[in-house]
Amino acid sequence: MLIVTVTDNGQGFEIAKDKSNGGFGLIQIRARINNLKGRLVITSVKGTRTNVQIEVPIIEKPSTSIA
Repeated sequence: MLIVTVTDNGQGFEIAKDKSNGGFGLIQIRARINNLKGRLVITSVKGTRTNVQIEVPIIEKPSTSIA
């Protein structure tokens, strides 16, 4: 599992209860992560920091050898 976490110390924002809402960028990021069978978690409270965590499973490809 690949896990990427980004935290800032900005002003935060209110997260819509409907997961499909948000800026176009967040919608596209969520769609791409879903296609990879991953997960996007955003934690933010207006007036405080924002935390974004992306989790994507790592799938190893079988090695191909030419004999």
